[in-house]
Amino acid sequence: MFGFKTFDHTGQDNFTTPKEFQDKARQDVKNHLEHFKKSREYQQPSSFHKDLNPFKRKQRQQQQQQQQLQQHQQQQQPIKSHTQDHLKYGSSPLRRAITVSSIDQDSSDDASIDSLDTNSNSKHQQLRRLKTNNSISTTNTNTTSSSSLFSSSSNYQLAAIYTNTTMPTINTSNINNTESSNFNGKVLLNDVLPKDFTDYYSPDLKVDKFSNGRPKFTKRNLKNWELNDIRSLLIIDELNPSWGFKLPEIITPFQSNYKFRLVYLPLLATDLEIVEVLINSDIYLESKFDFEFKLKTATYIVQQARLRHKSLLINQLNLSESLFNDANLLNNPQYDNYLKFEWRNIIENYLLNLAIESQCRFEFKLKCSNLKKIKQSKSTNTSNSVNNNKDLYRMVLKNNLELNDDLKFKIWQDVQKNVYKNLELDWIPDTNASITTAGQYV
Repeated sequence: MFGFKTFDHTGQDNFTTPKEFQDKARQDVKNHLEHFKKSREYQQPSSFHKDLNPFKRKQRQQQQQQQQLQQHQQQQQPIKSHTQDHLKYGSSPLRRAITVSSIDQDSSDDASIDSLDTNSNSKHQQLRRLKTNNSISTTNTNTTSSSSLFSSSSNYQLAAIYTNTTMPTINTSNINNTESSNFNGKVLLNDVLPKDFTDYYSPDLKVDKFSNGRPKFTKRNLKNWELNDIRSLLIIDELNPSWGFKLPEIITPFQSNYKFRLVYLPLLATDLEIVEVLINSDIYLESKFDFEFKLKTATYIVQQARLRHKSLLINQLNLSESLFNDANLLNNPQYDNYLKFEWRNIIENYLLNLAIESQCRFEFKLKCSNLKKIKQSKSTNTSNSVNNNKDLYRMVLKNNLELNDDLKFKIWQDVQKNVYKNLELDWIPDTNASITTAGQYV
């Protein structure tokens, strides 16, 4: 109707539309569009065309909302990355399995006897042990502990972090991935604890394991076990390149009474270097073991590990025993270096031996202290509360015997038997007594 040229009815002669009709047609179209835009309250012609389709209009609104949400999340990202590290273990179902009993701030054996909480809830003292077969050369004691020695609120948070060693977690912090140029020399405790324990244990180890690969026997009901197990897990075999190949300072997302530090122990370390690292570590620092005891324990454990490694090489590579020197070495680092699971086994055996020694010394002092109190009060009615195994203690009370060295050693042996039995260990109690300046049997 509004074309510039048309044809007549015969299709032969064309003619031009008069100018006044063209102007009138343009004005009609313009008026029509302006009226339509005013009725829709649109200011831009582009908006008018986009919003003619209701489906597209709704789709565009959803896209705008999604973009705004993404921008908001990006703005909140720095805050989120720090708060998640603090709370991500709190919802772990295993946190409920870790209970709390009170101890002194000074957790040394001498100071901790009087701080024993005799009114602690029995629900927080139950053991869940799994049956196993163990010797001093292995740590396959299948004991699940449901008691924790973290008492304050900050230490309870530390107990929650300890569940990281039994539950697989996703490391949400980007500290470990930070470039060395931006690294400030500090890392969170959450971030340096292992997340996957697959290579920490022998692939031939057939025991119940947590979903992250760590055996369930690594949770034990021993004095200060959780604290020192964390310390043992901070012994690492390699340095993170993002740290600038230096050991960073460990910080905790809460105020803690305990300090943690990373210890570097590479797989290529010699036996003497392994012994030196172990005795200078913070494992059972509060128990104040003397240097000679730690040296003797670490040396024996490393010697046993070397014999097992030698046996592994002979059996797996069909090597002749004559190839080994007096130190059970081949003088070839390719073969003499420990495998990762052997390396970890040495650390865990050292941890276990010190933990059991600490437990035995604590119970020994407690029993001797109780006997002295009962003898002083002359109250034989309370003798039943000393120990379930009453024969030795009844004899002491009935005959009014003095706690001389021989009697103390018998009590020490009795304590060892009970601790080994509770842990389902087949260890043999001491047969020789030696007394330290503090009157403690070792």
